[in-house]
Amino acid sequence: MTRVWTRLMQPAFPRAASSDARQAPATRRQRNAQRGVALLIVTAGLTVLGALQMSYRKRSETDMQSALNSRDDLRAHYLARSGINLSRLVIKVQQSVMDKFRKQIGDIQLAEFVPTMIRAFSGQKDEVEGLASLMGPIDTSKIKGLGLAGKQDFSLEMDTDDGRINLNCAGGSTASQQALEGKLAALVLSPEYDRFFLTEGPDGQLTDRATMVHAILDYVDRDESMFGAPGQGEQYGYDQTNEPYLAKNNYIDTVEELQLVRGIGDDFMDKFRSSFTVYGGCKVNLAALDPRSAPVFAMLIYQAAKNPSDPVLTDPVKFLKLVQAVTQVRQLWGTPFSVQTFVSTVKEPGEALVKPGGGILGNLLGGGGGGSGDPATGGQTQAAPEIDGLELDTGKLNQLVIDGPRRTYRVESTATVGRVTKRIFGIFDTQHVNQNNIDPQYRTGTWVYWRED
Repeated sequence: MTRVWTRLMQPAFPRAASSDARQAPATRRQRNAQRGVALLIVTAGLTVLGALQMSYRKRSETDMQSALNSRDDLRAHYLARSGINLSRLVIKVQQSVMDKFRKQIGDIQLAEFVPTMIRAFSGQKDEVEGLASLMGPIDTSKIKGLGLAGKQDFSLEMDTDDGRINLNCAGGSTASQQALEGKLAALVLSPEYDRFFLTEGPDGQLTDRATMVHAILDYVDRDESMFGAPGQGEQYGYDQTNEPYLAKNNYIDTVEELQLVRGIGDDFMDKFRSSFTVYGGCKVNLAALDPRSAPVFAMLIYQAAKNPSDPVLTDPVKFLKLVQAVTQVRQLWGTPFSVQTFVSTVKEPGEALVKPGGGILGNLLGGGGGGSGDPATGGQTQAAPEIDGLELDTGKLNQLVIDGPRRTYRVESTATVGRVTKRIFGIFDTQHVNQNNIDPQYRTGTWVYWRED
């Protein structure tokens, strides 16, 4: 009965689906599609925002690093200037104290001790304290201006050009030109330099010794006449090269300008660069001779020899051995030459090499050992090596050299702060007249060359 009633209550025809039910799947699909677009839009937006953020961050880091580099550049510049100022102090003390009492205390050059002394100003705390301990119990923490903190440092090096041949003397008087001609001729006289004159130079021409010497003089002197031939024009072919130029006929600024002179190439400069300068006086300072500039020693011996026909001068082997011995005496003992010691060393080079403590070098040069009684050498006295010397004319030597304080100082100050390095290089001439300072006390002595890197 119940089953029949239930069946009777059901409609005869099935009810049609409502419109909402029919639209549900389409709406759901549309909504799902819209959700995918929104996800893409959000993803693209985040990507753009991320790129903008990275760009902004990169730009900010670049600007920050640029600002830090500018700050470090300024600090490095003034640190380098501090080194230059300290060099002026060293030069002033050298002139006022050391040079003034040079005969009493000897040829002491403060410039040789500068790399060590400068650490009191440029070193770290432990370096400053270490240097202070050498002078006694000094509390450096209460002294201002000593040492540097952090990633910063500066160094100072000083040297002199006084022991070199000044090429700019070719622009001076006739006497200075003739003196320079003699020095240059003696400088390249040795047969070991034949290779420079038996092969073609950079310009494709053969150049003999006399032509090269005259070409150097004519490049610097003030006239346009061939040296030693008044009225005859300079004919070196500079205007016929691939890049034509003219002789300077004025003071040159650097030694490197010599490579514009006929016959002078890289090989010649490698050999003689350290023998030349363009600063200072026209006489070589004997006390400032650099043992690395052997050609200058040879030039002085050639020109000052009492007998120009001495067998030592005419024998290349003997002469080379003599020059090596003289330069080694200077290097070994570290004592600057005076006129008297230079003359005696050239005369007896073997004896000069075996001063107390110098016998080892004598053996290296071919000398034998013998005798006894020298406890410093294990009971053996070193014999003087057999090296032929020659006599020099003191008068001739005095025309070529001076024996006195230094005139020029080559100063290089290098400072580093962070990633920035600054370098200042200058030449100070203690006898050059400063035209920009009216104070008579400071008229003499000025920088004649200055470069910042």
